[in-house]
Amino acid sequence: MVSLLTYICSKYFAHESDGLKEYSIAVEVLGRPPSVDPATDASARVEVHRLRRKLREYYEGEGASHAVQIAIPAGSYTPVFNHVEPLPQAAPAIVPVHVKATAPQPIPSTPTILTVPRLADLGRRRNQALLALTAAAVGLSGLFFGYSRLRSGHASERPLAAAAASVPIAVSASNVVRILCGQTKPHTDREGGVWGPDRFFSGGGTFERNPQFMARTHDDALFQFGRMGNFGYDIPLKPDVYELHLYFAETTFGQGTIAGGGETSRLFHVEANGVRILTDFDILADADGPWIADVRVFKDISPAPDGALHLRFIGIREQATVSAIELIPARPHRINSIRIAVGDNSYTDSAGQMWIPDNYWSGGQKVGHMTVVQAVHDPDLYRTERYGNFSYNIPVAPGLYDVAIHLAETYWRPQGQAGGGVGSRVFDIFCNGVALIRGLDIYKEVGPNRELVERFQHLRPNAQGKLSLSFVPVHNYASVYAIEVHNVGD
Repeated sequence: MVSLLTYICSKYFAHESDGLKEYSIAVEVLGRPPSVDPATDASARVEVHRLRRKLREYYEGEGASHAVQIAIPAGSYTPVFNHVEPLPQAAPAIVPVHVKATAPQPIPSTPTILTVPRLADLGRRRNQALLALTAAAVGLSGLFFGYSRLRSGHASERPLAAAAASVPIAVSASNVVRILCGQTKPHTDREGGVWGPDRFFSGGGTFERNPQFMARTHDDALFQFGRMGNFGYDIPLKPDVYELHLYFAETTFGQGTIAGGGETSRLFHVEANGVRILTDFDILADADGPWIADVRVFKDISPAPDGALHLRFIGIREQATVSAIELIPARPHRINSIRIAVGDNSYTDSAGQMWIPDNYWSGGQKVGHMTVVQAVHDPDLYRTERYGNFSYNIPVAPGLYDVAIHLAETYWRPQGQAGGGVGSRVFDIFCNGVALIRGLDIYKEVGPNRELVERFQHLRPNAQGKLSLSFVPVHNYASVYAIEVHNVGD
């Protein structure tokens, strides 16, 4: 911790903040080899998170009276030096930063990247003491050597949603194209999106599936029909940049199906304007089983010079197939933000942003609550909870993503019917098999009926184009209320 704080502050005062990257921290501070890949080695993120948390704990305790306080904003490794008024000797207790609703002027909680198991009490006290000495020394040196930078660098931390909203995307309904392949009637989904019947196609035939539960979707109608064979779509588009969503499901091959078989039973290519975007695509392998909704997302899609997007589906083994096609305007090199609220209906928050109904999940149970959660902006976001042992496979395009997970403890509390408190609910959160948080105890972090937003930066999708978030119980059940995903880089 001492070495890390000294390193990032030294870079700051040397005007080398641009060099504060995961890779440089891993190699120059943590001793990782030059071949380290930050996408697979999270040590830098883990250690910066630990440092961020220890700084926060220190300034909430014995360091509360310091006139200069060091913070490391989420999504950045550059330190910020906050000038604060000294507290009087008889000052009341500091309100925990996660308890945001109690402040007259609410301040967003300090976002987190990763959480690691707590240190033993002895180790914590030793590290806090060392950190305090280093923080004081660096803070004083900042007053002498970096005052002009301190004032210009002082900025409040914004939630992920606010940061993403700073570059608004005007999605006109007239520019959105939604096609139900093989279907002859339109359909309106629960977000109010209108899906038109099959059109703009050439070749192939259509099919209809017998109604059956389809996993990882809130709308089975998108997968009930489809087009199959060797076929194409020539979709007229207005000049713009789009994100393309292709909807698939394998219901012919796989364990428990009529045809049986398994992986490689169906393989096909997909091309967009002559460029291969899927090669030897195997729905069964991509979705991890039959009767599971599978969505693939592609960014930077634009019409060809003739004003149309030309999609080609080419069978290699058995027939190519697709159930639905969706095109939505987006920023270049980015897909639109994804916001999921656990519930049956879409939700529009106080910033005017729409959250889609619960989607992409598997496992767990959904339950509504009458309890009012203390939240800075949107307490109604915490009306419906998913609990249990469950996961979300959120489809995205290749790139870097920031994820915010919205939590609250509304069940285990001393005043509630179930009773309980600290230790009543403990669980882990993983992304694509890598632990983001271990031993998370919502009650211990913020108490009952208060929002807790855990944030993670620069996550990459797996080979199937998914951010697979797993919520794994340690004691009692895992829980979640809402999830945000924001594309922040390539």
